[in-house]
Amino acid sequence: MKKYNLSKIMKRAWEIVKKVKVNFAKALKFSWVIAKKEADLKEEWHEADGMVTWNIWNGYGHVRAYYKCNWMSKYWNSKKINFVEM
Repeated sequence: MKKYNLSKIMKRAWEIVKKVKVNFAKALKFSWVIAKKEADLKEEWHEADGMVTWNIWNGYGHVRAYYKCNWMSKYWNSKKINFVEM
């Protein structure tokens, strides 16, 4: 069973509310998607202690969260497919 940091999820949800101007319910759902993707990345790459950083982006009708992992190379972190869409 995966454990999630609920405090981090709530803080990220409020960050999304402030940055993207959506209601809290949508922001919380998106924050959960981000948390699950982070857990999946760590499990897939066998990096339990790895760190994933997220950048929330809003533009052209899209809301995306781009991620970078400290265990991936600069090439893998620069790919344009490293995101989760709201």
